[in-house]
Amino acid sequence: MAGEPTELARERLEVRVFTLADHVATPPDGKLYISGGGVDRIFVPQLPGPLGQLWLAMRIRLPWHMTSDRLTVTIRALDGDRNVVGPDPVAQAELEVGRAPGQRPGDEVAVQLAIPLTGFPVSAEGVLYFHLIVNDEQLTSLPLRVVHRSPVPGPPA
Repeated sequence: MAGEPTELARERLEVRVFTLADHVATPPDGKLYISGGGVDRIFVPQLPGPLGQLWLAMRIRLPWHMTSDRLTVTIRALDGDRNVVGPDPVAQAELEVGRAPGQRPGDEVAVQLAIPLTGFPVSAEGVLYFHLIVNDEQLTSLPLRVVHRSPVPGPPA
């Protein structure tokens, strides 16, 4: 019918990977290296205090018609009442993916990021929600439970 969007124009952004991990890297070979993925809780020795070793891994598939668009990717950290926790935004990137020579409609075109969260300030126990927002549209959120655990004293020296 006239005026209806084509099949390609109806395609939307798709979250392929959005997880917390011990370490993440995005080398130039196009892969996303994730070590210790699937973190859903973290123990901190003092509150308020910083998070320990933690990274956020993200991969978003872009529809063909959006590969030449400018994208603003934003990560925010909110508590259960949707109040901001720590610096806001946690991370923000302006991206334009483009199309490599030889790419065709239907080929996987994606953007991926490795975002360090080590040292991110937290003030209390509870659940943080990391929100993934692209061009002001929230795509998903990811919970992280913060638990206070005092360091266990070691054996006497």
